Amino acid sequence: MKYRKKLVFIDAIQWTGDNYPEIFEFTKGNAWPTHSHSDTLAVSAMGCEMIAEKGSYIIRDKNGSYYPCQEDDFNKIYEPA
Repeated sequence: MKYRKKLVFIDAIQWTGDNYPEIFEFTKGNAWPTHSHSDTLAVSAMGCEMIAEKGSYIIRDKNGSYYPCQEDDFNKIYEPA
């Protein structure tokens, strides 16, 4: 049997490498620059820390949780609403 994903709306912002203030505001402080590389962010995601690389999207789901998604995967799954 085949299934398809139900229509889901999410909020997201793309990490461009120079928009940290917008990321910080969007995530309410749940994302911060990593010490190891200036193009990456650490994102507090579902009880753990995940890394978002430059170009990744930070997603806020319907439960208010944040997590990163690589740009290629994001574009395969989501489209503007």
